[in-house]
Amino acid sequence: MDLDQKSVDPKSKEKMHSREPFFCFLGRYVNEVYHYNPHWHDFTELLFVRKGYLRTKLRNIMLTIDEGELLVVMPGELHSFENDGDGILEYVCIQIDSVVFQNAFFDSKELSMIFPYFFSYRPPRSYLCDFEEIKKAHILPLINNIYSEIQKKELGYSLSIRGSLLGIFVWLLRRWNMNTRPTSEAGNLSNCRRMQPVLNLIKEQYQKDISTGDLAEKMAMSVPHFCRLFKKMTGYSFRNYLRSLRIVEAIKLLLSTDNNICQIASLVGYNNVNFFIRVFKEQTGITPFQYKKKYSVSPHTTGLSENSTGLIF
Repeated sequence: MDLDQKSVDPKSKEKMHSREPFFCFLGRYVNEVYHYNPHWHDFTELLFVRKGYLRTKLRNIMLTIDEGELLVVMPGELHSFENDGDGILEYVCIQIDSVVFQNAFFDSKELSMIFPYFFSYRPPRSYLCDFEEIKKAHILPLINNIYSEIQKKELGYSLSIRGSLLGIFVWLLRRWNMNTRPTSEAGNLSNCRRMQPVLNLIKEQYQKDISTGDLAEKMAMSVPHFCRLFKKMTGYSFRNYLRSLRIVEAIKLLLSTDNNICQIASLVGYNNVNFFIRVFKEQTGITPFQYKKKYSVSPHTTGLSENSTGLIF
């Protein structure tokens, strides 16, 4: 199935996601270099590669998603995607807000099971599901059904999609629970809820001088306890989390404004431009100037097919 691609304004896409708790699209590229800038979002993303491959950098670890494999990206995860353009790249991307789970599970016990698993730290490789386990668990028909139903929109399609989606997440829960189980699901859920206001505060004030002492005080914790909990719930140390968020915002400014490097450094919270350049290179592999030169003239930084479709539950 050949699909033409259209470039999509990232800001328009962000507005779209702010309204829709569920979104699904098919991306297809033929002999085109593909690059999706480092970013993070507030929803869970399932990315299944139908043809070709994608490389992703997740928690500063490079992973390759090969044909037939599924990557699960959790809320708050800094990640990027790229492909060298050597052949066909085709993938299905499904993005789900937590409200979908809240609407789907009427039993509070079910909710208390779901959230600790999906908002707790796990190593990046545990989110990459290979071809054999996907085949064994019959996950591909569920993914295909979600995409097919969203295209046809026949009677009862939203219920069908919801059923397939929950089937995938139940499989993931059991997969992750195979060897280890949280000592206290209620405790994990409580920690998730306690940490969310802190994450919101960091997102709103990332350009300011935020300290672990200030955040620990807001949570009525000691600094060591806060740091351990923050790492457990996000997968990052506080310093790396803040740095990653600042670099994501710097990339947005690099590609969407005419501000110089010194101005951008200041806007994202760095008074020392040399230190900013060093951190930027650590996160992306290249300097801000090289990044702007390389990607501001790229044919596309992201693309959706012409029949990409959003779905509101």
